Order: sequence, then structure tokens, then C-alpha cells
Amino acid sequence: LRASDGTVNTDQTFTLVAIPAGGNTAPAFTSAPVTLANSGLVYTYAITATDADNHTVTIDAPVKPTWLTLTSTGNGTATLTGTPPAGVPAPTVTLSASDGITTTLQSFALGVNSSPTVAITRPFEQVIMLADISADLHLSGTAGDDGLPSPITTTWSMVSGPGTAVFSTPAALATRVSFPVAGRYILRLTANDRAASVNDDVQVYAGGANPDTVRTTGLVG
Repeated sequence: LRASDGTVNTDQTFTLVAIPAGGNTAPAFTSAPVTLANSGLVYTYAITATDADNHTVTIDAPVKPTWLTLTSTGNGTATLTGTPPAGVPAPTVTLSASDGITTTLQSFALGVNSSPTVAITRPFEQVIMLADISADLHLSGTAGDDGLPSPITTTWSMVSGPGTAVFSTPAALATRVSFPVAGRYILRLTANDRAASVNDDVQVYAGGANPDTVRTTGLVG
């Protein structure tokens, strides 16, 4: 529209949205939110929404943490992405889908998972010698997690070796391991919470000396 006094013109531009005779239908989200982010890893939620009246849909994020960014990718689509820093609290996110007449909200709690922690505590050296391979080696470790998305599981395993090391209780933090033949073995303790996995390793020289070996007292029996 234009208003003029014969000297100066003033224009007004706007979008006219046609409301169907039966009334306007609010836009609807067609995507389900991704409700878990992993600390230090990129989080992505591909958002989609539709409008039954074929109106243009605009997506916004009126409530979100500062580490998340919303990027519009076209009519009724957008991407919510970001990397949560360590120790960040679990936020609430609210998205909006508007057709210019009615706005629909989608709110959800976004859990932030911290990676588990794990450490081999016995032996406390990273490289040890086991002179007598007929004796079992005692192993123990610690593991922790925030409980998301599920309680952690721990597993002892052999990364490499000349034979197959046998663990008495591979799912327990404390176990004993035996070696069938002499040689260099790498053993691993892994903690997994279904979203992230971490591990710690120890090298064992079974049945032979190694120049890097330090104290081994009390490790076998």
C-alpha cells in the first residue's frame, strides 16, 4: 500500500495470509526431538513441521541453552545443533512452529550425558613383568558415570598377545587373568554407558623380563 500527500510517498508492505472458511489449522511438528546429547560431541536435531493449510511455516527456538544454534533450512525445516561443554546442566528446550496466524510449541528436556571414567588401579604401573606364567595376575579398576543414558557396564579384554588371556570374571572390576604362553600382552578395562565408551590399558610381559618393568610385588598369587 502507498500513502501520498503529493510530495512524499510512504509505503507499507505486508503478507496477507488467507484463512480457510473452516478456520485456520495450526502447524504441527512431524519430528520427534533428540533428547540426549553427549558432552564434548556434536548434538543435532533435524526439525520438521507441516501446515495443513499450506501456509509457510517458520521455526524458531524461544528457549534453548547458549551452546545450541537453530538454523532454518526452508519452509517447515530447521536444524538445532551444538556441542555441550563438560559439566553443563541438562536444559529445557522449547521450539515454535508458526504459520503467521497460530503458533505450536514443542518442549522437551535435553539430557546431557558425560562420558564414563575408568582407571586400572592394580597394577598401578602401565608396564609390568609376570615372571611365572603359572600364577594368575590380579587386576582391579575403578569406573564412574552420571547414570545417563543407562548404568555403565565394565569389561576386561585382551587387546593383543601371543595367546588368549583368560579372565576369571571379565565383567567385574576386580578379576584374575592367566596367560597360556609367554610374551607381551595388552589388557584393557572398558567402561560403557551405551552412549560413550572409555578404556584404560596395561602391558604385561608374561614369562620374560622387560627393561621398562618396575615394581611387581604383590601382583601375583
